[in-house]
Amino acid sequence: WDGLEGLRRGATRLRFSRDARLAQVSSLLASSTPVSISLDVSELDPDLPLKQQQQLLAAANRTMVLPIGRGALTLGTARPLPTEPLVIPPLCLS
Repeated sequence: WDGLEGLRRGATRLRFSRDARLAQVSSLLASSTPVSISLDVSELDPDLPLKQQQQLLAAANRTMVLPIGRGALTLGTARPLPTEPLVIPPLCLS
């Protein structure tokens, strides 16, 4: 469950039935899947720890911003009742 089910049913499914952009955006904004980091450098590189730290920081920033993009995409699609609890999708930081 990624919190974007509201976009895949109702009027949006009728409007974007043959368009793959909505599915692509949904997959880009999925924060419940782990992010893999690969660094292609030689082991003799003296700047290897610095490069690893920079790549990890960039991946962490991208992961932490995903809920904001997902919220902007789904703004106005959910109509919860005032007494109904909102379910928050998981954010995988491992």
